Amino acid sequence: MKRMLLFGCLAGALAVTACERLDLWNNPPADEEGEPLEFTLDEVARLLAAIPLEKDQVAEVRDAVTTSSGNGYDEEYPMRQVFETPGTGVGDTPATRVGAYPTPLRDLLTAEIRKQYGTRALDADAFLYALSSSDVQIYWPFSED
Repeated sequence: MKRMLLFGCLAGALAVTACERLDLWNNPPADEEGEPLEFTLDEVARLLAAIPLEKDQVAEVRDAVTTSSGNGYDEEYPMRQVFETPGTGVGDTPATRVGAYPTPLRDLLTAEIRKQYGTRALDADAFLYALSSSDVQIYWPFSED
């Protein structure tokens, strides 16, 4: 049930801005034709919907949003923390949860991105960099209820 609620909240939040393209760099990475590599929030939502979330990943997100909320922030889990320090919320000490999750969400995201991009490693790496450097976050309102 919590997993479905998490997906529902995430999908709803992303649907509001699904057509927004994210401008993340002054000089964004480019493809072979020189076009900037960008992504939409809709693409992020599809990516998150495609990964096989288990209890460990839901616990990781819950830990992060609970910590963020406890530190006086929204119930959020920024992508920067997803990739750099799994399970840490905003204002949390990074070393707090190192190694606490057998399969962190970042591993599932990385595997899915590489699967979707196939042999185009540059595109996959650029997407991973763009996502981990973006202001995109998982928002889980009312996570305490």
